[in-house]
Amino acid sequence: MELTDDQKKTLLTAEVDHEGHSQCVLALYPGLYKFTTTHGWLKYNGTFWEQEGAEQSVERAITNTLAHRR
Repeated sequence: MELTDDQKKTLLTAEVDHEGHSQCVLALYPGLYKFTTTHGWLKYNGTFWEQEGAEQSVERAITNTLAHRR
């Protein structure tokens, strides 16, 4: 994954806590995930929001983001 300068800046400057990690996930995956109380995690496939596999996908995105922050 090639990061933009803005994404790199967010990874380096966000606080090292839950909020900072969340900001970094949003910076690396803008508009890709959303959480609803009725459906849980959803992933945008470019056309519509999908529930199937979304939770596993967001967990991988979080893990990938944390690896970038090391």
